[in-house]
Amino acid sequence: MRPDFTTYEIRHVARIEALEGMPFVEAVQRRYFDERTPGHILYKRWGLQYRSFRALLEKHGIELKSRRIAVAEQWVDAPERRQQVSDRLKATRKRYPLRGDDNPSRRPEVRAKISAVRKVDNPAQRPEVRAKMSASRRALYEAHPEKHPNRFMGRHRRSKIERMMDAALHAVGIHALHGQRIGRRWPDLMIPSARLVVECDGQYWHTPEADAIRDAELQAAGWSVLHFTDTEIVNNADGCARTVLAWLDAHADHAP
Repeated sequence: MRPDFTTYEIRHVARIEALEGMPFVEAVQRRYFDERTPGHILYKRWGLQYRSFRALLEKHGIELKSRRIAVAEQWVDAPERRQQVSDRLKATRKRYPLRGDDNPSRRPEVRAKISAVRKVDNPAQRPEVRAKMSASRRALYEAHPEKHPNRFMGRHRRSKIERMMDAALHAVGIHALHGQRIGRRWPDLMIPSARLVVECDGQYWHTPEADAIRDAELQAAGWSVLHFTDTEIVNNADGCARTVLAWLDAHADHAP
């Protein structure tokens, strides 16, 4: 047993081996793959939860079956149930034709009614409640930046133009950081020692109005901002990097 197995996992394996009368890997091969026992039946038979079953397989180097295969195997030994479900679905679709243009929710008047019902007595639609919710979220993210949705949505990952700009800056001796937060903003690249933000603006995502608000917040926090469009970076990343270098030279008191 490898040292990275927890005490509980060692106990699980020992119990399963005693139950099956064979080594764990052999039991998995026979029950899970050869006999095609569905996973949800197998891990319940072995007294496991799904995540424990998955962890044991991963630590033994065994891959879980794909979702497509797992679902298909659930129906292998249940042809009658499969036919019953199929007949019931056909009857439901015949009685309630809700596909395509026959779907009532696609009609403008029905969509308007649905929208109106959702807004009736919905506290989340009241301005004062929305303001409180917004303030609460901001306070949470200020206290716990690691919980900000951008962390889960991959916002800290660099785009192609950000990578190009970072490489060009590195080539002229400038070390920039990415994925760092300033207030409620997440700049593309930043040079902390010079308190300089370098924004790589994809034209599809950026608007002058939004950029002006963003820049004002960064400047209020004591940062300067340089903008470069995606076209500028793709056509002449080295020239953009030299522009940053010239800015740092002109602000030598803050240069890295």
